Amino acid sequence: MKKNIRYTLRKIFRTCPPLTWLFIPVIRAKDVLDGKPLHKALEKDIALFCSPSQQQDRAFLRRLKRDLWYSCLRYNCSFDEYFQFQFSLRSPAGRREFVTDAERVAACMPLVSPEMMSLFKNKWNTYQALKEYYHRDAIKIDSEADYDSFLQFTNAHPLFIAKPLEDSCGNGVRIIEITTETNLQELFRQLAQEKVILEEKIIQCEALGKLHPASVNTIRCATFLKDGTVHILFTFLRIGQKNRVVDNGGAGGFFVHIDTETGIADTPGVSESGEFAMIHPDTNVQILGFKVPRWEEMKETAIKLSLSIPNQKYISWDLSLTDQGWVVVEGNCIGQFIGPQISTQRGTRELLSRYFDLQ
Repeated sequence: MKKNIRYTLRKIFRTCPPLTWLFIPVIRAKDVLDGKPLHKALEKDIALFCSPSQQQDRAFLRRLKRDLWYSCLRYNCSFDEYFQFQFSLRSPAGRREFVTDAERVAACMPLVSPEMMSLFKNKWNTYQALKEYYHRDAIKIDSEADYDSFLQFTNAHPLFIAKPLEDSCGNGVRIIEITTETNLQELFRQLAQEKVILEEKIIQCEALGKLHPASVNTIRCATFLKDGTVHILFTFLRIGQKNRVVDNGGAGGFFVHIDTETGIADTPGVSESGEFAMIHPDTNVQILGFKVPRWEEMKETAIKLSLSIPNQKYISWDLSLTDQGWVVVEGNCIGQFIGPQISTQRGTRELLSRYFDLQ
């Protein structure tokens, strides 16, 4: 019911934009009653995306804040998306071409069954279902009973990756190395409390490693299974920076759009905070024009993966290239759309409308 009301209001706002302004005081009043979470997000994003001179310009800030609230209502976008999609430079039609994160969730959730949500939300369930595509060892640590398995795993793999079982955006992911000084019992107790999956560390190929050696730099390949055929919707490369272990956008990583046909980066890197990079700032490796090795193999792997789970239409695959071939890092059944949009600065509504019910 709430979803229908929301879609109805947005349709009204799109067909009669002036009505949007009437709702701004209502939303702002509700925000005050809720403890001002939206106001805090707004101020945080202004501090992140606006220059010091802009932050001192009161007239500019008044206009900007009005447009931020207006866009939040009319286009269902968050404040950070307003800046990431450069809405201040776009016409109403141009803004409408971008698919926001709220729309992404609304469009993806009807396609996900409880069974599929359980499979992809829990990293251990994903590993169990797709183990042949991981090409590495992994174990689950979530109870005291896992201690013997933990000892066997750490003995075979003294350097490994620990990931929270049900978190996302690279949160809590870290490299752990077992040394002679490591207290194994204490480490195990900590990991069991956190509930994690431990994975043998991926050794990525030299070409991708040169971009940023500290992180495993992955390809995000979004597939959609329709009428028995797997369609690749978009592909982009994620590159870490500042010696961080993960390449996720939420951790400051770069998004780089990759041409699906050629495997060549046709945009510079761009971060969620708006940082652009033709050349990686840490390694001085050229990003624009970078050619991903063994590209056709990557597409074949993504297609095989999609066909192996016929009950889920849309899946975003994170894939890494090793010297032995492409391996799965993770799968996501409600994967984000922001990467291809902020990297190219072009909205994907026309493309995604062929596959999703976008209101």
